[in-house]
Amino acid sequence: MVQIPGAFFPKVDEESLESNPEAAYDFVPKLATNYEVTYEDDGTGGTNQVWTIDLRQGVKWHDYDTEGINFTADDVVYTAKYTMSPWGPNRPINWTAVDEDTGGEEIWPEHWLIEKTSDYQVQLRFIEGWHQNEDFLPCTWLWFGILPEHIFNAEGAPEDPVSWDGNNIGTGPYMVKEWAPDEYILFERFDDYWGADVEEVGLPAAQQVLWKMYADYGQMWLALEAGEIDTTMASGAPFAKYDDYVANPDLTVEVVPDLGINYMGFNLHPTGGYEPLQDLALREAIAAAIDKEYIVDIALGGYGEVSDSWLYNESPFHKDDLPNNDYDPTEAESILLAAGYTKHA
Repeated sequence: MVQIPGAFFPKVDEESLESNPEAAYDFVPKLATNYEVTYEDDGTGGTNQVWTIDLRQGVKWHDYDTEGINFTADDVVYTAKYTMSPWGPNRPINWTAVDEDTGGEEIWPEHWLIEKTSDYQVQLRFIEGWHQNEDFLPCTWLWFGILPEHIFNAEGAPEDPVSWDGNNIGTGPYMVKEWAPDEYILFERFDDYWGADVEEVGLPAAQQVLWKMYADYGQMWLALEAGEIDTTMASGAPFAKYDDYVANPDLTVEVVPDLGINYMGFNLHPTGGYEPLQDLALREAIAAAIDKEYIVDIALGGYGEVSDSWLYNESPFHKDDLPNNDYDPTEAESILLAAGYTKHA
């Protein structure tokens, strides 16, 4: 099943990021066109946050000319109720169902507070403690695909959409023509694509697009260098090859922002040989003795930067006052000596 997200993040250049650091995280609607956030009394002294989302009209599933129908609110409601985990982050769950009906032990699809308010509008309710930042569409809808209700809610359809192996359909500018698992996917242009810019710029020029699978990144880069494929985005090009790729007149290299996080952690179990790390002073000394800048430069070729938490700096939840220990071996030594450790030559 080709799953179609409801929104995506825009591509931005360095100049726009300098003037507006949040530009890379702006909401760009696709299957949704607008949203409004309001609040209502939940009847127990708490407040439900209500997201009213307007859906794009005129969107056609790739099978619309056979037995399918247009994309509607039914698809969104079905997807939310039957394919998303209610315990995951940013899910609109019903506090009554959790606390009273199920005792907090089990959640069923009908307990979700999502409803269809018209053929092209849905409402999500987030309970107290689960309210979302109003500047960002709840991230579930950025990453999770919408499923066609007319297929999966039909008689004889499989109970688990993820395990379905029927025809692959979506709503995008290309539809699946051939698919050989672990080898390739061949897409063919969908001439009835709904895209908002079709009237201005026309349909994509390519009639077909072939996505090839490789056993490892090394094979993929060799295929790119040999001209067997035209582009690749998976995990970025090896930074060690950056200069060679830039010098190659047949290749165009773009450096774009990324939210990937690499980290090094320590096992703090109180037993099993990890007992020394229960000492806070030792952990503080270790933090001061690690040259994070050097590690980032070696591991990421200068294309990364030291972070202070899992949250990116532009996030509304990021805390600017979080400590980020500087590399200072002298300070590490002082911490250990002050804590009673003995220095050995």
